[in-house]
Amino acid sequence: MKRIFLIILPVILIALLVFIVSTLNSNPSNEQSNTALTITPTQDVTVPQTSSDSEPPAEMTGQYREYSKELLKADRTNILFFRASWCPSCQVLHKNLQSAVGSLPTSLNILYVDYDESTSLKQQYGVVMQHTLVVVDQSGSKVKTLRGLYSLNTVDDIINALKKDGI
Repeated sequence: MKRIFLIILPVILIALLVFIVSTLNSNPSNEQSNTALTITPTQDVTVPQTSSDSEPPAEMTGQYREYSKELLKADRTNILFFRASWCPSCQVLHKNLQSAVGSLPTSLNILYVDYDESTSLKQQYGVVMQHTLVVVDQSGSKVKTLRGLYSLNTVDDIINALKKDGI
């Protein structure tokens, strides 16, 4: 009887731990769990052209677009955002970046990467979970990895993380 108890107890504890971790990862806050977002993962975001002089032209602002190696720029901080359409925190950051595309600093070039479809890029940059941001140079070489499931949800969060790391 004691032997069975020693076998079953660790299994129950591991199952409980897995449940708790998965619950925390899937529900970062009650506020976000009630928010339903519909986002097309391959959607490019562009700044609409207007005749108003108050909005800068698209080339005068930062970019947020789907990843393509040709979009890496020498004069900007290139960030690859590995996002998954099923990831709540990824959806929040994606929505915030879409909303801020016209006001992104000119120094930022954020390119989103489909976490589920881009296996080779995940391997190249050592990405093991969604909601990972990788700073790369113009040639695509990794400079820094920023992870922040709950702390990187706005443009300001990203800028502050870059400043903290001296980038």
